[in-house]
Amino acid sequence: MKYNIIIVILFLSLPFHAFAEKTVIDFTPIIATLEQKDINGALILLNDTTHTTKVRYLIKEVAKVAAFERNDYKRMLDKHRTYQNIAIGYHNLFVFLKRHHIHQKYFYSQAKKLYALAKKYGGQFHKEECTLLYATLLAVSGNTGKAARHFKRIQKHLIRGDFESTEYLASYYAAMNDPENTIQTLKHAYDLNPSLLNTWLGITDDFYLIENNNEFKQFIKQIKYPTPYKLHNLEDKPLQLNLR
Repeated sequence: MKYNIIIVILFLSLPFHAFAEKTVIDFTPIIATLEQKDINGALILLNDTTHTTKVRYLIKEVAKVAAFERNDYKRMLDKHRTYQNIAIGYHNLFVFLKRHHIHQKYFYSQAKKLYALAKKYGGQFHKEECTLLYATLLAVSGNTGKAARHFKRIQKHLIRGDFESTEYLASYYAAMNDPENTIQTLKHAYDLNPSLLNTWLGITDDFYLIENNNEFKQFIKQIKYPTPYKLHNLEDKPLQLNLR
C-alpha cells in the first residue's frame, strides 16, 4: 500500500504533457467548424475532446476570442494588454488553420485590427512588440515582403529580450521560413526558460513551415532529450535582432 501511494504521488506530480503525446486527436471537425467562423461550435467540440495540452491550449484561445465576440470586454483596465491578448488569440487560430492549408480571412483581419488598437494604447515598448507580432501575421499569411518591411521598422533596442518577446521573434523567423535565425532565437529562449520552451513547442503551430528542416529537428531533439552540456557554447554571440 505504501508503494502504491508513492506511485500515485509520482504520477500526479508529472506534467500533463508527459502523457499527452500518446493521445492522438482528430482535429478535422474542429478545423471545419473554425473554417466556418463557428467559434462557439468549435468551443463545444473542443470541450468534448480529450483534454491534451494542445486541446487545452486551443480551448483557451477559442474561449478568449468567443468572449470578445460576445462583447464581454466592455470595461478594460489595460486596453493595450487586452487588445493584444485577443489579437494573439485570433492570430493563433489563423496559424492553426493555415497549417491545415486554410486561409481564414476573418481571423486574419481581426488580428490585424486588434494589433493596431493595442499599438494605439501601448507605450513605445508595446508598439514595437505589436509591430513584430503584425509582421509575423503578415508572413504567415504569405505576404513576406510586407512582413520584412514592417520588421525593418522595429527599433531593436526596444525589444525587451524576455522569454515572451523572444518567443515572438522566433515565431517571426519561422514564419519567414528562416530556420537559422529561428534556432538561434530559440536557443536564447531555452536559456531563459527551458521548461516553458518545451511546453510551448509542444502546443504551438508557429513552426510548421520549418518543422521538417534537419537542423530544426536536431535542435528539437536536443532540447527534448537534453545532455548535461549546454545546447550551445557560452562564447556564442549574444542574440541580435537581425533586421534584414
